[in-house]
Amino acid sequence: MTDPFSPRPAAGVVRLAPLAGETTMSFVNRLAARYNVTVTGLLAAMAGPGVRGVWGKDCLLGEVFLAPAVRHRVASLCQVPESHLSRALPSWDGGADTNANGEQPNVRFASGSAVPTVMLGCRLCTAARTGAPCSARLYAELRSRICIKHQCWSLDSLALDRVTLVEGQVGLAGLPEVIRAHQRLLPLLRRSGSCKNAFAVAQAVVASWWDVHWRDEVLWPARLGRLGADLPEGEVAVLARDVVTYPEAVAVTTVLCDRLWRQRVLEDTHGQMPHTLAEVPRLLTELARRLGRPWLVELLAASSAGALFAWVRACVRRERGAVPEEDVWAVPVAHRPRGLAAQVRELRLQHVGSVPVGGRLSRAEQAYQVGLAHARSYAARHGHLAVPKYGRHEGFALGAWLANQRIGVAALPIERAQALHRIDPWWNGPWPISWRRTYHRALVRVRKHGPVDATAGFPGTSLALGEWLHEQCSRYDALHVGQQRLLADLGIRPAHARSAHPRRKSLAQAFAAGLDHARAFAAVHGHLATSKSTRQGGFPLGQWLMSQRSRARVAEKETERSRALSAIDPWWNPPWRVSWNHSYHQAHAHHTAGHAFPGTTTKTSFHSVSRR
Repeated sequence: MTDPFSPRPAAGVVRLAPLAGETTMSFVNRLAARYNVTVTGLLAAMAGPGVRGVWGKDCLLGEVFLAPAVRHRVASLCQVPESHLSRALPSWDGGADTNANGEQPNVRFASGSAVPTVMLGCRLCTAARTGAPCSARLYAELRSRICIKHQCWSLDSLALDRVTLVEGQVGLAGLPEVIRAHQRLLPLLRRSGSCKNAFAVAQAVVASWWDVHWRDEVLWPARLGRLGADLPEGEVAVLARDVVTYPEAVAVTTVLCDRLWRQRVLEDTHGQMPHTLAEVPRLLTELARRLGRPWLVELLAASSAGALFAWVRACVRRERGAVPEEDVWAVPVAHRPRGLAAQVRELRLQHVGSVPVGGRLSRAEQAYQVGLAHARSYAARHGHLAVPKYGRHEGFALGAWLANQRIGVAALPIERAQALHRIDPWWNGPWPISWRRTYHRALVRVRKHGPVDATAGFPGTSLALGEWLHEQCSRYDALHVGQQRLLADLGIRPAHARSAHPRRKSLAQAFAAGLDHARAFAAVHGHLATSKSTRQGGFPLGQWLMSQRSRARVAEKETERSRALSAIDPWWNPPWRVSWNHSYHQAHAHHTAGHAFPGTTTKTSFHSVSRR
């Protein structure tokens, strides 16, 4: 008996070649159409009884996985070697999963949401390859998204709840810039291994700009008006997003792929974690230049969230060795472009009035709103959000809540980051919270008494605050650019930091300065028998020497300081009153000059003065 699944040609058997990147479901559907049977009927003949229908046979956006024996029979039926089918069909070798009881089904279906994105292949190219006016569904690939020959863009096949929402192609005859952008991207895809990942980041960046609806944006509305697409009215602005923004996505991709620009990002940030995109001015300027939007620099500079901000932070973290290379191209879930299928479904439900304008908040959103309310209350009372990690406010663990927001700031939705930014622009400064708390104490003092005077040693400040301010000046160049900006509000700028004096001199410096004045006094007078009010060059030498004598008497033995003063005057600290030394040196100077005391001899006069 002849085996009907033999690979040898048989009467009535047709040869059907697959398309590169085609889904197995699409190939089986075309094969079933050639034999004028349903997909379910064809697979039942290949796999035996028990194959159920494809949950809505009109929806072919899912995938079918075949057991090895079934794959062998299908290859025999279409007269194509299995090796060729394996190369052309990405999911051909996927096989069927094993059930819980250990048995492996011959056929398993997967819905469209459980498989990678599928798109409709170019109809004219499919007809030319197959020789029949049929459609094929391919896994969405960046290089095959646009058919340059026939000037068309393949939309993603959108499906929800096993129902096909949108599927089709967009004509690009009126959008030559989209074709040119694709032609620039193709060589980059061949040369750079990271180009595909960079495009995913760029697409997320551009999609976030699309949602903003900037007032100065005129290119996208004009391009949308020139779009030749047979799409449902009211859904064009949603479905055409990726088409209209494609040239900008390619331009951003070329920048992100370039290692030179990654290096410039590190140079601009000095290897420090950025607080806003204003800290990478060269990157913003280059993006604005390539996109032909000079106004974009100012709008992006204040951004502290989003896909581009997350990419910049990931570049810095990669340079520090904190994350692997693949994390540089990871787009946080909150910043990924919103699914078109969900948007289309929402529009259609709103059109029929099935969806209320304001839905109920999720639990996560409700928890966030509670934390945000406590953050506003705390900032209204204290003027900042520099809450210690374990700090509580009105019974709420605000410190831990803010710490969690800071840890995940790169993945924080833009609207949440903006809400916290409006409360405190420095809520997520890339420096310790303790720094901001001390800074705020200095700011409160400045608002009451005016800017601090760094060149005078921060007079009027407390000892601890003055020493903290001097420490910031001493390492000013190593501070984050945001910290330098904050210090400017206190009156400390680069010139002030370079000429700053400490809040108090160190004991060694103070003693060296007093010793210099003591030498100068002794050079003129020959001794250090000063009175309490004696000053030398404006320096209170008398008071300083009194302090040194007191310390020397307390010390049990001679110190380095007492020896230094003894080298100037051996009797600088006599065991009697210093006033006696002072009178003695006056009398000694009188006697040395050869003057006789009135009514006495020179010797008598000297001793009488000494007794006095």
